[in-house]
Amino acid sequence: MNYKEKLAKARAIVVMDEPFFASILLKRKMIELPSGTFAVDARAQIYFNPEFVETLTVGQVVFALVHECLHIVKLDFARVGTRVPRKWNKAGDAWINNYLKGHNVGEPIDKCINCNGGEHIDADIKADTTEEIYARIPDGDKGGSDGSGEPGGSGDYGIGDDLTGEPLSESEASEVEAKVKVEIASAAQAAKMMGKLPADMERVLEEVLFVRTPWETILERFMTEIAKSETSWNKPHKKYRPLGYYLPSSSNIPTMGEMALIVDVSGSVGPKELAFFGGHFNRVIEMCKPESVKVLYVDTRVAHVDEYTQDDDFPITLTLHGGGGTDMREGFKWIKENMESPECIVLLTDGYTPWPEDKDVSAPTIVLCTTDIACPPFMEVVRFDCNE
Repeated sequence: MNYKEKLAKARAIVVMDEPFFASILLKRKMIELPSGTFAVDARAQIYFNPEFVETLTVGQVVFALVHECLHIVKLDFARVGTRVPRKWNKAGDAWINNYLKGHNVGEPIDKCINCNGGEHIDADIKADTTEEIYARIPDGDKGGSDGSGEPGGSGDYGIGDDLTGEPLSESEASEVEAKVKVEIASAAQAAKMMGKLPADMERVLEEVLFVRTPWETILERFMTEIAKSETSWNKPHKKYRPLGYYLPSSSNIPTMGEMALIVDVSGSVGPKELAFFGGHFNRVIEMCKPESVKVLYVDTRVAHVDEYTQDDDFPITLTLHGGGGTDMREGFKWIKENMESPECIVLLTDGYTPWPEDKDVSAPTIVLCTTDIACPPFMEVVRFDCNE
């Protein structure tokens, strides 16, 4: 069996057995390396060396593919900061390989950290973060990649130094991180609904997705990922109109169907939060061009609903309606009963509310939460603070 057949079979196994990681893996083109093993770069791209794949069993290729997906899921390429790259890589590998072995994912590769013949590094997947593991690894580790240049260096241990690539600018790094977080949230929601999201992974996702900043960037990425680019007949092509031809404009302006915004008006969101949120939200609306936006003001009931359309109602003006207790389930119930197929749901809340079951949520949902309270794992959660 050649390397192409091994990769194809391994990918098929990941799709069948690991739907969460399959969602991450299948969004990426596998890039060949002239040397080394496997790698992930700062753009969350996955690399492989055909010659190295030839030496592995299909089970070991599964192990390697999910290993790289876990580097992406844990955002190891973005969290390295000013840390020593090789030491950070080893800390991430220690956690990842313990996770893979503990969940019987593929077959461990000899000489990998915490695998047969490899270096042992303590890593508790239920308690340790990569940062905590990194702090326990002694300084002065010699050899291996410095985390830059040609990806996929093998170092002297198993898969080796697989976090690599040239660093990105701050704006590029922020864009990549935001996009990956949307991918992770979507993959987690799908796997959760299938009952195939391991409990150990939920804690990792909480660390990765429950962020305070930049909430507006995450919101923008969330909605523009859902938006579609369409050819429009509403605006005829200017070049051909003088010739008497009515042809559609070939516009790249993203468009999307109807969406819903739920505003918690139980007392957790006031005029200050509405004004701050509204400015950013309208900017995203302008980019995505939804057909309509239904704004639900909810306490223990849906106190008021406003509808805005592309015709003449934008920008959206947010005002307070209602007030009292809290039950955001009522907002989701209203959406399910009154909206045929919303493309996404945005919820602004303090999180102190009963939550719907995942089966009651009819569209991809992002929660902008003004506190640190836990929110459902099948929704993407961004910590909202207008003082930051």
